Amino acid sequence: MLDWSDARAHALAADNLFLDQPLAERQEALQALREGLGRCSAGALKPENALRGTQRLDCEQGWIDIELTVAPVAEVLEGDGESRATLALACERGLLRMSLSAEQGRLSKLALRPDPGPACLP
Repeated sequence: MLDWSDARAHALAADNLFLDQPLAERQEALQALREGLGRCSAGALKPENALRGTQRLDCEQGWIDIELTVAPVAEVLEGDGESRATLALACERGLLRMSLSAEQGRLSKLALRPDPGPACLP
């Protein structure tokens, strides 16, 4: 949002993001939104849950509040997805399980372990 890059937009966006509104139209809309606000700087990212959050851009002539939603890229095996989750990650040498827990909006536990399924040998 502060410094547009088509390559970065494609790298960060879900595969279907530019199907409903093409990248060029999104870029134009963002430029129009920032017009007249002057130089902007990003404030702290405030997580709502594991997949959503907000961030404020403080500008010389105002501000922009951003709502972010990320697309899950790993299968949630256990947990509620807000305060705890166990995810299956596909790695070069097989599956890995990542367990996360949060307390008061902060990461309180992170554990990585091999998937208990059959081993994948190189």
